[in-house]
Amino acid sequence: MKVAFWPHMPDRRVASTRIRCLQLLPALQALGINATLYNVSESPPDCLVLSKRYDATSIAHARTLRDKSGTRLILDLCDNHFHVIGHDPKLLQRCRDLSEAMRYADAIVASTPTLASYLCDKMPAEANKIVVIGDAVDEDAIRAEPRTWRSAIDLLKVQVHLQIRHQVPPGRRLIWFGNHGSDGVEGGMSDINLIAEALGQHHSQRALSLTVVSNNKDKFKRLQKAWRFPSIYVAWSPGITAELARLHDISVIPVGLNPFTSCKSPNRAVTSFLNDLAVTASPIPSYSELFAENIETDWHHGLARMMHDVALRQKTISAAKRIIEQRCAVGVIARQWHDFLLPN
Repeated sequence: MKVAFWPHMPDRRVASTRIRCLQLLPALQALGINATLYNVSESPPDCLVLSKRYDATSIAHARTLRDKSGTRLILDLCDNHFHVIGHDPKLLQRCRDLSEAMRYADAIVASTPTLASYLCDKMPAEANKIVVIGDAVDEDAIRAEPRTWRSAIDLLKVQVHLQIRHQVPPGRRLIWFGNHGSDGVEGGMSDINLIAEALGQHHSQRALSLTVVSNNKDKFKRLQKAWRFPSIYVAWSPGITAELARLHDISVIPVGLNPFTSCKSPNRAVTSFLNDLAVTASPIPSYSELFAENIETDWHHGLARMMHDVALRQKTISAAKRIIEQRCAVGVIARQWHDFLLPN
């Protein structure tokens, strides 16, 4: 069987492309499936997986493949793009395109049960097409890349910030990483404001610092003006998360829960644990389902306890890693795709 993945943005720097396409290919090949990226100049595949790709032009092309060659069309979704704030015409058109794509798809894969539930509610006629296959470990985010002059300078700046300028003790070196935000939805870097008051109170008792790893320094500077605790920005680059993790203790993941963020996968928590960071996070459904006993959700007493107790941090990290190995390893997720693509 030839299976071709067609991501909406064929760039390894895009998390969904990396996690749900590129790193799956060799794992599926090892299981006997001829898995590739889609190339319009090659022979039509038996299955075409449209990964977050559902614009009208792509869907029309995919339907032609099915009509002429019998290609099975699979729509792979990892965001709830039915949830839109405001009346942006492009985003509303995206909703209409998604509805049409779901109608035309032979099967639909959702990254979390919560996302699957939202899709079923929005498109009940397509509910029988929907299955859940989660995100695999983001292997790029737990692997340090060869240092560049830029990454070396960034790491040195963070070390000076933590150890010399602010003299932040071990346990109180916090990190937040992620995209600064997405069009038409709440969330991203601005969610740090949800815990800014708590972090300020913790800092008033004993020094702490927050390192922000993202892709919009101007937004960081705007937000930073209101914070009452030390912080430093590092531009995201391949391998930088794994490098920075060695200088930090706790990954903080505050999230304003809404129909978009509630559907997110646990990949930021997974990445944090595999980089030996304890996690304090808002109770996203996917986090609670995997790590209910290992993620702290209390930003006051709970975070204080986590910062103080190194044994507690190590215990939660070790327990989470065992769960990740069983549920989120690339090989485990590839096997789920294999069994979905080749049912008995």
